[in-house]
Amino acid sequence: FIQTYLAQAHGVDLDAQLSPSERAQALALRMLIEEHLYWVLAYSRWVDNPTYTRGAFLAALPALIRPVVFRIVQKQVKSGLHGQGMGRHDRADIYALGERALAALADWLGDKPFFMGAQATNVDTTAFGMLETLLASKLRTPLSEAAQQQPQLVAYHQRMRSLLPGLHASA
Repeated sequence: FIQTYLAQAHGVDLDAQLSPSERAQALALRMLIEEHLYWVLAYSRWVDNPTYTRGAFLAALPALIRPVVFRIVQKQVKSGLHGQGMGRHDRADIYALGERALAALADWLGDKPFFMGAQATNVDTTAFGMLETLLASKLRTPLSEAAQQQPQLVAYHQRMRSLLPGLHASA
Protein backbone atom coordinates (compact mmCIF):
# COMPACT_ATOMS: atom_id res chain seq x y z
CA PHE A 1 0.00 0.00 0.00
CA ILE A 2 2.85 2.37 0.76
CA GLN A 3 4.47 1.63 -2.60
CA THR A 4 1.17 2.18 -4.43
CA TYR A 5 0.59 5.45 -2.56
CA LEU A 6 4.08 6.73 -3.40
CA ALA A 7 3.58 5.86 -7.05
CA GLN A 8 0.16 7.53 -7.25
CA ALA A 9 0.68 10.56 -5.03
CA HIS A 10 4.31 11.36 -5.73
CA GLY A 11 5.19 9.61 -8.97
CA VAL A 12 7.72 7.35 -7.23
CA ASP A 13 7.43 4.00 -8.97
CA LEU A 14 10.50 1.83 -8.55
CA ASP A 15 8.88 -0.71 -10.88
CA ALA A 16 8.37 1.70 -13.79
CA GLN A 17 11.03 0.02 -15.93
CA LEU A 18 9.62 -3.49 -15.45
CA SER A 19 7.59 -5.27 -18.10
CA PRO A 20 4.25 -6.82 -17.10
CA SER A 21 5.95 -10.22 -16.85
CA GLU A 22 8.71 -8.82 -14.67
CA ARG A 23 6.13 -7.08 -12.46
CA ALA A 24 4.44 -10.46 -11.98
CA GLN A 25 7.75 -12.07 -11.05
CA ALA A 26 8.54 -9.27 -8.61
CA LEU A 27 5.11 -9.63 -7.03
CA ALA A 28 5.67 -13.37 -6.59
CA LEU A 29 8.99 -12.67 -4.86
CA ARG A 30 7.38 -10.07 -2.60
CA MET A 31 4.62 -12.50 -1.67
CA LEU A 32 7.21 -15.15 -0.83
CA ILE A 33 8.76 -12.68 1.60
CA GLU A 34 5.61 -11.01 2.95
CA GLU A 35 3.27 -13.99 3.10
CA HIS A 36 5.65 -16.86 3.79
CA LEU A 37 8.96 -15.79 5.33
CA TYR A 38 7.13 -13.29 7.54
CA TRP A 39 5.33 -16.15 9.31
CA VAL A 40 8.56 -18.08 9.86
CA LEU A 41 10.04 -14.89 11.31
CA ALA A 42 6.99 -14.39 13.55
CA TYR A 43 7.31 -17.97 14.80
CA SER A 44 11.03 -17.54 15.43
CA ARG A 45 10.40 -14.51 17.60
CA TRP A 46 7.07 -14.95 19.39
CA VAL A 47 7.02 -18.74 19.82
CA ASP A 48 10.61 -19.95 19.67
CA ASN A 49 12.31 -16.99 21.43
CA PRO A 50 9.72 -15.38 23.69
CA THR A 51 12.16 -14.08 26.32
CA TYR A 52 14.22 -12.18 23.75
CA THR A 53 11.10 -10.87 22.02
CA ARG A 54 9.52 -9.65 25.25
CA GLY A 55 12.67 -7.70 26.08
CA ALA A 56 13.24 -6.35 22.59
CA PHE A 57 9.70 -5.25 21.81
CA LEU A 58 8.11 -4.46 25.15
CA ALA A 59 10.98 -2.95 27.13
CA ALA A 60 9.41 0.53 26.96
CA LEU A 61 6.29 -0.67 28.78
CA PRO A 62 6.06 -0.52 32.56
CA ALA A 63 7.44 -3.75 34.04
CA LEU A 64 4.15 -4.50 35.81
CA ILE A 65 2.11 -4.77 32.60
CA ARG A 66 4.81 -6.16 30.31
CA PRO A 67 4.01 -9.87 30.97
CA VAL A 68 0.28 -9.33 30.46
CA VAL A 69 0.75 -7.45 27.20
CA PHE A 70 3.24 -10.04 26.02
CA ARG A 71 0.84 -12.93 26.67
CA ILE A 72 -1.95 -11.14 24.78
CA VAL A 73 0.25 -10.40 21.77
CA GLN A 74 1.83 -13.85 21.80
CA LYS A 75 -1.61 -15.46 21.85
CA GLN A 76 -2.65 -13.34 18.85
CA VAL A 77 0.52 -14.25 16.96
CA LYS A 78 0.05 -17.96 17.69
CA SER A 79 -3.56 -17.72 16.51
CA GLY A 80 -2.43 -15.97 13.33
CA LEU A 81 0.24 -18.60 12.76
CA HIS A 82 -2.33 -21.37 13.14
CA GLY A 83 -4.87 -19.64 10.90
CA GLN A 84 -2.29 -18.97 8.20
CA GLY A 85 -1.11 -22.57 8.40
CA MET A 86 2.53 -22.11 9.41
CA GLY A 87 1.68 -22.75 13.05
CA ARG A 88 0.33 -26.20 12.18
CA HIS A 89 3.85 -27.47 11.50
CA ASP A 90 6.50 -28.52 13.98
CA ARG A 91 9.58 -26.40 14.69
CA ALA A 92 11.90 -28.29 12.32
CA ASP A 93 9.45 -28.09 9.42
CA ILE A 94 8.80 -24.37 9.98
CA TYR A 95 12.50 -23.58 9.79
CA ALA A 96 12.94 -25.93 6.82
CA LEU A 97 10.24 -23.96 4.97
CA GLY A 98 12.09 -20.75 5.80
CA GLU A 99 15.40 -22.19 4.61
CA ARG A 100 13.83 -23.23 1.30
CA ALA A 101 12.40 -19.76 0.78
CA LEU A 102 15.75 -18.11 1.53
CA ALA A 103 17.52 -20.51 -0.84
CA ALA A 104 14.98 -19.66 -3.55
CA LEU A 105 15.58 -15.94 -3.03
CA ALA A 106 19.35 -16.47 -3.20
CA ASP A 107 19.00 -18.51 -6.38
CA TRP A 108 16.77 -15.87 -7.96
CA LEU A 109 19.17 -13.08 -7.02
CA GLY A 110 22.18 -14.98 -8.34
CA ASP A 111 24.88 -12.52 -9.30
CA LYS A 112 22.51 -9.65 -10.11
CA PRO A 113 22.97 -6.47 -8.06
CA PHE A 114 19.20 -6.28 -7.38
CA PHE A 115 16.40 -8.82 -7.53
CA MET A 116 15.09 -7.65 -10.89
CA GLY A 117 18.42 -6.74 -12.46
CA ALA A 118 20.55 -3.62 -12.62
CA GLN A 119 18.16 -1.24 -10.80
CA ALA A 120 16.46 -1.44 -7.42
CA THR A 121 12.71 -2.07 -7.56
CA ASN A 122 9.94 -2.43 -5.00
CA VAL A 123 10.88 -6.05 -4.35
CA ASP A 124 14.27 -4.83 -3.14
CA THR A 125 12.65 -2.69 -0.46
CA THR A 126 10.74 -5.75 0.75
CA ALA A 127 13.72 -8.10 0.56
CA PHE A 128 16.01 -5.65 2.30
CA GLY A 129 13.54 -5.20 5.15
CA MET A 130 13.40 -8.94 5.76
CA LEU A 131 17.16 -9.40 5.44
CA GLU A 132 17.85 -6.46 7.74
CA THR A 133 15.63 -8.12 10.32
CA LEU A 134 17.41 -11.46 9.92
CA LEU A 135 21.01 -10.41 9.45
CA ALA A 136 21.31 -7.26 11.59
CA SER A 137 19.33 -8.46 14.60
CA LYS A 138 21.05 -9.58 17.78
CA LEU A 139 18.64 -12.54 17.90
CA ARG A 140 20.16 -15.64 16.30
CA THR A 141 17.64 -18.23 15.13
CA PRO A 142 17.71 -21.10 12.65
CA LEU A 143 16.13 -18.69 10.15
CA SER A 144 18.77 -16.00 10.63
CA GLU A 145 21.48 -18.66 10.47
CA ALA A 146 19.99 -19.94 7.20
CA ALA A 147 20.11 -16.40 5.79
CA GLN A 148 23.73 -16.10 6.93
CA GLN A 149 24.54 -19.27 4.94
CA GLN A 150 23.42 -17.67 1.66
CA PRO A 151 26.41 -15.65 0.34
CA GLN A 152 24.29 -13.91 -2.32
CA LEU A 153 21.86 -12.65 0.33
CA VAL A 154 24.60 -11.55 2.71
CA ALA A 155 26.40 -9.63 -0.05
CA TYR A 156 23.09 -8.13 -1.23
CA HIS A 157 22.23 -7.05 2.32
CA GLN A 158 25.63 -5.38 2.71
CA ARG A 159 25.25 -3.70 -0.68
CA MET A 160 21.80 -2.37 0.23
CA ARG A 161 23.01 -1.19 3.66
CA SER A 162 25.78 0.80 1.98
CA LEU A 163 23.11 2.61 -0.05
CA LEU A 164 21.19 3.50 3.13
CA PRO A 165 23.59 5.13 5.60
CA GLY A 166 22.56 5.69 9.18
CA LEU A 167 20.83 2.35 9.77
CA HIS A 168 20.87 0.86 13.23
CA ALA A 169 20.69 -2.82 14.18
CA SER A 170 17.19 -4.29 14.11
CA ALA A 171 15.43 -5.81 17.10
